[in-house]
Amino acid sequence: MAEHAIKFTSEMISAILGHEKTQTRRPVKQDALQGMEIGVQLGECFELNDPRSRDCTYIASFCPYGTIGDILWIESTDVWLEVTAIRMEHLNDITEDDAEAEGMLECVCMFSEREYIQIAEQIGSEINDLKPFFVQLWQSIYGPDSWSLNPWVWVIEFKVAQVGEE
Repeated sequence: MAEHAIKFTSEMISAILGHEKTQTRRPVKQDALQGMEIGVQLGECFELNDPRSRDCTYIASFCPYGTIGDILWIESTDVWLEVTAIRMEHLNDITEDDAEAEGMLECVCMFSEREYIQIAEQIGSEINDLKPFFVQLWQSIYGPDSWSLNPWVWVIEFKVAQVGEE
């Protein structure tokens, strides 16, 4: 079991400690994608767009946040998370259940109603969905065009392993 550092905003740390956030999405870096493509050529895994590749152990081995059972230490805190699942998908594939697991109930007050409605219309979400809050949060971190680029992301599911000193 290995430990890996990870950053979260204070709002997301609160959601984690409240057990409202149990997954996070992080961009897949280009060098990892190139390594996976080599694996496809060697027959180690399916094409990245093949649904069978999402949970492939070979692909998960490229995740810089570890493997199932590893520990994520939230930087500048005494909070440790245990990785319970890792998969790779396109950012826009996030579901409403995923948005809830991303802690979006904590983000409801972070953005204006006008922005929320505009994004909900752009992505075809219903009013009161959580997905537009996720889009707003993602764009606030990665830039205004980051959602429309629909990059590959790591989906890391976790549970709180320990709070306080080791």
